[in-house]
Amino acid sequence: MHVLVIRLSAMGDVAMTVPVILAALDQNPELRITVLSRKSFHHFFPDSDRLHFEAVDTKGEHKGLRGLRRLYKQLRKKYEFNAVADFHNVLRSQVITGLFNLKRIPSAAIKKGR
Repeated sequence: MHVLVIRLSAMGDVAMTVPVILAALDQNPELRITVLSRKSFHHFFPDSDRLHFEAVDTKGEHKGLRGLRRLYKQLRKKYEFNAVADFHNVLRSQVITGLFNLKRIPSAAIKKGR
């Protein structure tokens, strides 16, 4: 199983996801995870054969709806995901998740209770 984890927010929020992701990998040997976040946060995630990092450029290449669609196409071309986990649940991540849902890839999102 290959899961796309989306977390696009501030450094502390992204850093808090690392132990959760590593624990999930430890407990599920068949699991592979690709984390989608800002380029500057790549050093939080140790690169391995089961954990990958993909950078999003929301101020450049992936800006706006066209940019998010471009990002979606890049991800689909490079990986074959079985599920999407939206750890951020904001408009950008919802658009990306929605595009995967159109291809019948299941997703789950964190509800922040705001």
